[in-house]
Amino acid sequence: MWPHSLVLGLGRTAVCIGTDDHDLAAHLAPWAITEPAELVDLAAELHPTSPVDGRSARPMANLRRGSDWLAATPDPRPVRDGLLRILATIADDGIAADDDMRGASRRMMLAGVPSIRDGAVDLLALAQVATGSYRRLVSAADRLPLVDRVVVDVDALTVQVAAPLGRPGDNTAGEAWPLRSWRVDPPLLPPNGDDSGDDGRVAHKVAALAPLLDVVGVPGRGGPHGALSALACLLERLPPEVVA
Repeated sequence: MWPHSLVLGLGRTAVCIGTDDHDLAAHLAPWAITEPAELVDLAAELHPTSPVDGRSARPMANLRRGSDWLAATPDPRPVRDGLLRILATIADDGIAADDDMRGASRRMMLAGVPSIRDGAVDLLALAQVATGSYRRLVSAADRLPLVDRVVVDVDALTVQVAAPLGRPGDNTAGEAWPLRSWRVDPPLLPPNGDDSGDDGRVAHKVAALAPLLDVVGVPGRGGPHGALSALACLLERLPPEVVA
């Protein structure tokens, strides 16, 4: 049980947040709605309790989605910053790929952690950050915002990282960076040795990677078909790398 549990109304989405930090809970209070807090969707533990015996490793601040760890860091500030950026992304109702693609910029929300280096983004697989060495990853980047989702503009091949959720009404558009590469876990991509032709292989890969679009659980304004079309386009323009 978290000391603070709030259900936030963000755009068309209700998100249950758990945290052990009073100031963070107070910051989020303006978005709180009167719905029962059930399963926690996202949680930020900024002040983990040290073991009583003093011999075990000191727990680190951590960010979780449900029961899954997204990241753990020795410094709580990236965890707080990451949670607020994730919430700002959820709150942005404008993130959607147009269903008919009539000349509009094709944007989709995609699961991944942006590693920003030399002015471009390498989009890491969530498992790389959840199970890898945070120190090693952060030392290899100029910036490593601890978010689990970004907005990808397929036409411009850019990644948008939302600004942290501030006060109600604040601009959360954030910054856009060129997308240099994106990485996925091996189980997500199907084997290449099929005889279904190019179109069949693309369709197979789109179906396999579709869970990366479902990071909020509520389809964007363009609906699932628009996001899938944008994903297919991204696969053709910039195929993903498979994490070794």
